[in-house]
Amino acid sequence: MKRIIFRVNAGQGAGVGHLVRCCSLARELKELGHECYFLLSYFDAGVLPFLDGLEYGYLFNHDQTPTERVSHSVELDARSTLQFLANKQVDWLILDDYLLGKEWEEIFFGQGTQLLVIDDLCREHVCDVLLDIRWRGDISNSAYDKLVPAQAVKLIGPQYALLDSQYRQPPQEQKRESFTVLIGVGGGGDNRVNSDIISALLQLTNTIDIIIKPILGPLTENKQLLDIFQGNNQIQPITDCFDLYPHLMECDLYIGAAGGVLYQLLALNKPALTFSLASNQQTPLADLEGIGHYFHCDESFDIGLLAPLILTIYEHYERVKVLPSKAINIDGLGASRVANFLLNSTAPKLAEFISPVQIKPESYENLNEHYRVRPVDDSDINHYLDSRNLSSNAQNMIESKPIARLGHYTWWFNTQRSSYLLEKDNQASLYIWHQIQDFKECQFLIGGWFVCQQNTSFQDALLALNWQLEHCDKYWPLIPWIAVIHKENRYVKLMNDYLGFNEVSEEHPYYAAIGSIFAGASIDEFYYVMREPKAKPLSQTTLS
Repeated sequence: MKRIIFRVNAGQGAGVGHLVRCCSLARELKELGHECYFLLSYFDAGVLPFLDGLEYGYLFNHDQTPTERVSHSVELDARSTLQFLANKQVDWLILDDYLLGKEWEEIFFGQGTQLLVIDDLCREHVCDVLLDIRWRGDISNSAYDKLVPAQAVKLIGPQYALLDSQYRQPPQEQKRESFTVLIGVGGGGDNRVNSDIISALLQLTNTIDIIIKPILGPLTENKQLLDIFQGNNQIQPITDCFDLYPHLMECDLYIGAAGGVLYQLLALNKPALTFSLASNQQTPLADLEGIGHYFHCDESFDIGLLAPLILTIYEHYERVKVLPSKAINIDGLGASRVANFLLNSTAPKLAEFISPVQIKPESYENLNEHYRVRPVDDSDINHYLDSRNLSSNAQNMIESKPIARLGHYTWWFNTQRSSYLLEKDNQASLYIWHQIQDFKECQFLIGGWFVCQQNTSFQDALLALNWQLEHCDKYWPLIPWIAVIHKENRYVKLMNDYLGFNEVSEEHPYYAAIGSIFAGASIDEFYYVMREPKAKPLSQTTLS
């Protein structure tokens, strides 16, 4: 039997996420017959239910004032921990606390007890083992190469996500009459955020059968703000919850902070719309897509855009549910893997779990040995927006301001636009799009393109535009093209001239259509251009 001590903090100001994940690991170890003990800084009654069935104690006198508690230095914390461990046969100390780092570890390290540090901030550590479950794309394995001792073991990757054993089996799909939305701001978050989200979702109650369940943990602040919703049967608060599993099982969507709950949701294949409340919750979207999460805002979370988006997710739920993880799945076995390492010093490598989603070869149309084009799919949703919002693109568009992410998500699932991605040597080069637009009982083709990277060449754009015109001539030979080109974008004007577009004067029958379809494109700032169909020209009398 091994003895493992968890040095972890939880409570007001610290939240409960660190404690919850350590409890999952401790329960796994106890199931295997090993002894676990939690060493917290101070007593906090609000976190005791999380420790049910586990042994615990405190490092400092919990009668001290907040001022006295703050005065405790990292050095005092480390030496007090050493004193606590004195004369105890301890095999592992597990440290999980954002406030305790290298300075603390240097005092403890080499004192006879092996030290495992859990972190996800890419900080420098002095430890025997470093556990970080975050997916960081291609740099995941190497992120800590210069941040921990050379001999330290690195347990890296989402395959080590510390979840209770109940998350190992995805739930059976159940047909429900109502659409249930959970709202959460973390174990110690502010209920003001919950209240704002609820107010936005109430706009949908006459449109869809929606049940709204705000999560009020034991440390949630401003719980009384929900009093104004009393008597509304569509709002069902979850109060003082210590196990989210049954509520996550029953929900259709989670809206809230991007904390440890995200891994629970992904293990259960539940979609989520998340935002960042703390710096450690800020993660590149490409990394989140790697584990199957697509709807996240690090920047402004515009509540005014929320109701239309939730309605869109409801209407396109099957598309949302099947969005794939681009690199690695969360399988709920992380606690078992870490426990096995603590007991046997063996651990699987990240590479064993990576299975990148591959676009089917038949989706591509090869243009030559370097270029190919394919239709976009839903997994392009964030890259499409990030590319469109590049300054090099926005400056030439009718709407030059960056497009808000929540608004983009709503647009994406409702657009009639056909979009394609041009790749050069297997790297994204530019997006190109077109759609049919009606005006006075006539149809027109409109389209556009924008680069994915600053070094996209004139040749790339010309190749894409030429492919697009040939493609549309094949499927819509009777429909003319109309477009606007910013007058400062001479390079695009020359390219369109080369491809057969001609300027449109105010007397031209297409002029009114261009002005209406491209509302906001002033003739003073933009060229109005058109390209006649290859088959049968549209009768000019039709538009007069």
